[in-house]
Amino acid sequence: MPDATPITPPSDPTTPPAVTTPATPTGSTTVTTTLPPPPVVSNFLIAAVAGGLYEMTGDVTVNGVGAADMYVAFGGGPETLQGMSTMTDANGHFDVIVDFNEDGSDNGMATAQATDDYYQTSNLAMDYITI
Repeated sequence: MPDATPITPPSDPTTPPAVTTPATPTGSTTVTTTLPPPPVVSNFLIAAVAGGLYEMTGDVTVNGVGAADMYVAFGGGPETLQGMSTMTDANGHFDVIVDFNEDGSDNGMATAQATDDYYQTSNLAMDYITI
């Protein structure tokens, strides 16, 4: 024989169940990361050495200090510079000898741009070359 315990009817299916929101943790810390300023390319020069050989030089700094092992990409109008790059030395200086084409395809504005470890790019340094 059943006992006299009343049966609780199921909840109303049209009423959404209560949702418990987790409490906000106390003592949480917000971390803010400040990136260094982007690199700066200065003193970018292209000088004839002999025949089609030219020397490209320049300096890369961050906060006025020479930036060691900084990636420098070259480009602009000269065909030979497309895809060419170098790294700075311990003082942030770069010095590259390039054998430019003497058929006119390398005449134009040459560029140098540095990229730091945070993928920040420098100014676009430029020098015009006529071969």
